[in-house]
Amino acid sequence: DRIWLEGIAAGAITIGVVALLPITFGSLGVRETAAVIIWHQLGVPDAVAFSAAFSLFLINVLLPGIAGLIWNAVKDRSVQPEPTTP
Repeated sequence: DRIWLEGIAAGAITIGVVALLPITFGSLGVRETAAVIIWHQLGVPDAVAFSAAFSLFLINVLLPGIAGLIWNAVKDRSVQPEPTTP
């Protein structure tokens, strides 16, 4: 039961640290470093903490961005100009 509480606390601390350091594009690198440092204190291997933080970036930022680009490309093709009346 205690591991869940520690995990939630570590996640909240990671988010707080990243929010205080907006120095990179999308906090890329800062988030991963904070996750490695904080989760290491709970005994999580560094590679696992890094991979989890980077996977979250991909899921939360990159995938929706790609989906939006595809949606806009498809939407632009389906829009037909309205005929003008003289």
